[in-house]
Amino acid sequence: MTLLVRQLASTTQGLPIELYTFTSTTIWAEYETILAEIMNHLISVVQYFGLTIHEESSGSDDYNVYMKRMEQ
Repeated sequence: MTLLVRQLASTTQGLPIELYTFTSTTIWAEYETILAEIMNHLISVVQYFGLTIHEESSGSDDYNVYMKRMEQ
């Protein structure tokens, strides 16, 4: 099926991209497997282009922030 890659406007953190994937399956487990394969391929080839992958934390996944919320 179709795979679209969209390059967004560059920021101080780098060049964001969006991946749109479409599959012919509606079975969630199969879709997740396909998506995982696409991401594995992407992660494995970025080094050949001299690129690095960066994901900025939203802060909601920070363990210390989570624990402070739990204590309140």
